[in-house]
Amino acid sequence: MHLEIVKLGMEGLSQVANYLIYMYVNCGSVTKAQQVFDSLFLRDVVIWTALIAGCAEHGPYEKAFKCDGLMQQEGICPNPVTYIYILKGCASMIALTEGQQIHTQIVLKGLEDDINIGNTLINMFFKWGLCADARTCFGKLGLPDVTAWNILVAGHLHLFRGRNYVTVFSEMIQEGIIPNNITLTCVLNSCSDAGILSINDAFFLITHAYSYFFPTLKHYTCVVDFVGRVGLIDKAIGILDGMPINPDVHIWLPLLGSC
Repeated sequence: MHLEIVKLGMEGLSQVANYLIYMYVNCGSVTKAQQVFDSLFLRDVVIWTALIAGCAEHGPYEKAFKCDGLMQQEGICPNPVTYIYILKGCASMIALTEGQQIHTQIVLKGLEDDINIGNTLINMFFKWGLCADARTCFGKLGLPDVTAWNILVAGHLHLFRGRNYVTVFSEMIQEGIIPNNITLTCVLNSCSDAGILSINDAFFLITHAYSYFFPTLKHYTCVVDFVGRVGLIDKAIGILDGMPINPDVHIWLPLLGSC
């Protein structure tokens, strides 16, 4: 396809080059992507972002950060999407200094309250174990969406093995944010794996979920698995019998294992 594009004289078109670069990086050929990039006479922020995005998602991660410096040397300013991918690259390689430098740029440009950038920052800081910095970024978001809250809940579960996760979940409810399937699955899976979800907490979560959407089989499987593993077989069977949806083999297997 690339050869056909060259024959048609379309390689220099910005949008075509954009996809070529992203394709090569996705296929693990950064060298080819760089060749397409270097062949362009004019490189705008979209082209730079394509190269950065590919490196941030597939590696080499450090190249995403280096491209930021080279891009700005050419007088091209990153846009919000560019910053998101650079931050992802910094998070993947746990590049604390580089991530903080990008954070400073974001603050200076007044982009910290951008919901997508903010969510990426929160996730990055939680990956590094910097809960206070993550909470600070969360506080800068004017109206955090359900994705931001999910990252906050998941971050607390990751760092504190579930302590105070119900408090964060309660905050979310009190702020009028409707939890989604991802919220509940994240909490139930993480807490069950860590062995710290109490029976009351499990029913608290399931009950609140009913206010917004019907819990799925995956949610019930998490609860049955946990309740069964702490020895409350009758309670687990009661949950299974009281489900408003038909159980499948995946929910019976953990119960059988518990028995």
